[in-house]
Amino acid sequence: MFAHNRVRWVAQTMTRHRSCIKVYVDMGCSHCSAEMNTIAERAKSKAPIELVDVYSRQYKPDLHGGLTRKDTMSEFYVRTETGETIKNFDALLYLYKHVDTKVYWLLRLFYFPLDFLFRHVWLPNRLRLYGRDDVRMELENNKEYLKWKDSLEKKRLGQ
Repeated sequence: MFAHNRVRWVAQTMTRHRSCIKVYVDMGCSHCSAEMNTIAERAKSKAPIELVDVYSRQYKPDLHGGLTRKDTMSEFYVRTETGETIKNFDALLYLYKHVDTKVYWLLRLFYFPLDFLFRHVWLPNRLRLYGRDDVRMELENNKEYLKWKDSLEKKRLGQ
């Protein structure tokens, strides 16, 4: 009896949270905010998109499944209607799948080179390219970020 009620409660809770897609965006980045505002505007009729400003000091990780400001500033995250978290180029593909299927299939066609460029060129250099060195330094002074960066460097060197 109790298990049945629990399943019904979980199903009701999940349907309540399916209302929109959450996109974690650095609204301080002119390119990021313009692109995501365009996607959100085009998606209004299909699947509503909520843009969460991770650059804001009011951003609270505990309200967003533990995604820290450092995580969301260094990688691109999307939370689906079902609560699944997708990141980086796959997250961008997910958004375009709901907004513009022609662009989605074009991105899908060139998935591997675009995924590589997105993760290894654009994401690591985004803050520097848009003149946001203050935010980059704040993230780089974080000890966890330095450990992560060192581990990537060791992997790159094959150690």
